[in-house]
Amino acid sequence: MANKLRDVTGMKFGEWTVLRRADHNDKYGKPLWVCRCSCGSESLRTSHTLINGQSTCCGLCKRNTTPFLVRTHSNRLYHTWSEMRRRCAGNCTNHQYYKGKGISYVPEWDDFDVFASWALSNGYAPGLEIDRIDSDKEYSPENCRWVSHKKNSRNRKARSNNRTGTPGVQPRPLADGSISYRVTISSDNGKINVGTFHSLQEAVNARKAAELKYWGFNIGE
Repeated sequence: MANKLRDVTGMKFGEWTVLRRADHNDKYGKPLWVCRCSCGSESLRTSHTLINGQSTCCGLCKRNTTPFLVRTHSNRLYHTWSEMRRRCAGNCTNHQYYKGKGISYVPEWDDFDVFASWALSNGYAPGLEIDRIDSDKEYSPENCRWVSHKKNSRNRKARSNNRTGTPGVQPRPLADGSISYRVTISSDNGKINVGTFHSLQEAVNARKAAELKYWGFNIGE
């Protein structure tokens, strides 16, 4: 007497949900079932491989369990992606520097897999941070790079309370009513006083020269 076929429609096996029986069997004559993985992909599986745990998810889900692609905040790359989206949505304390400035990200980076693929192909490594080369522009492959925390913190344009528009350049009123400009810069050995200049342009030029000397790059480049 032939064994009665077990109907597994609607059952869950790992990440698989069985949708229905397929309209054909495998090459050995065993019934196939149309299954949908939690990631949305569909595939055919036999009830034997499902029930015995030989198949628990699709290949994409297996790929997403690798350290750089797992979707959890303990994965620094996933956390970086999540925080980028949160800042652009205005859900952060310093929102005036992100959503408040109209900063967004390219639509394709709404997909973590796409973002992760770009990151892993463009220098991402544990301990690095995403940096917008031009902080007035969006998060995009053309405007982003992976840098150390030190370089990321230095590559920032003037804050809203800066009165000259150039980081490290502050006006200083003199006794005769004129204004001079003091230039400072942070370095690995602490804050450095570059000098005081009579014109704003001289001060800006001195600051840029100091950035190259102590950092090796200019802000926004």
